[in-house]
Amino acid sequence: MTNKLDKQGYYKLIKHCNVELQFIGIQELKFNGFDHQNVIFDLAFKESDSYIKCTLDSSNGLESFVVVAEEVFVLSLVPTEPIPREPLIDTSSVDMLDAKNIFIASEHLLRNFDWSDWIYVGLNHEQASEYKADMVAEYANSLFDETEVYLVIGRHDSHLTTLSEALGQVSTLLKSMEVLICNKEFSKAMRFRMVGVMSYGQKRN
Repeated sequence: MTNKLDKQGYYKLIKHCNVELQFIGIQELKFNGFDHQNVIFDLAFKESDSYIKCTLDSSNGLESFVVVAEEVFVLSLVPTEPIPREPLIDTSSVDMLDAKNIFIASEHLLRNFDWSDWIYVGLNHEQASEYKADMVAEYANSLFDETEVYLVIGRHDSHLTTLSEALGQVSTLLKSMEVLICNKEFSKAMRFRMVGVMSYGQKRN
């Protein structure tokens, strides 16, 4: 990453490549918080007794990753071209009833958030109805002051709705997709994962 901005307002990134690592003789492995989007912030190696310790810090998604192994090999290092990113969106100048704009705005504006720990809320399935709707509603009503929120469920189906209607759809949607609910300012949000967990957060000051 450089300290220069491109025309879309992103920091310019250089030296893109795909790296494949192989760990031999693993002695310890910690792997927590794997998410639908996991972004590596820092990857470090150091000697630990007679082993090599690899630690990964994440800016999004993965909470902790530690591997202690006898050997580490770089199997491949291939230069690559990054996928062009969507331009930053100005929510005041675009149609925020459009599903694509809602989705893109959520991708950009929910990055600098302080998120709670994951909370188990359950799922509804054929064997049992375990989704804790009352608990989810209690968290939501404590978090959101607004009656209208965005229900973010992809580029084509995200939409503005009432908080109560959004909450009523979560348990059904979780059977096939991950769900995000956020206010119209994109300063508060709740995210739900298909494994039956939820977290909530607010924009970092």
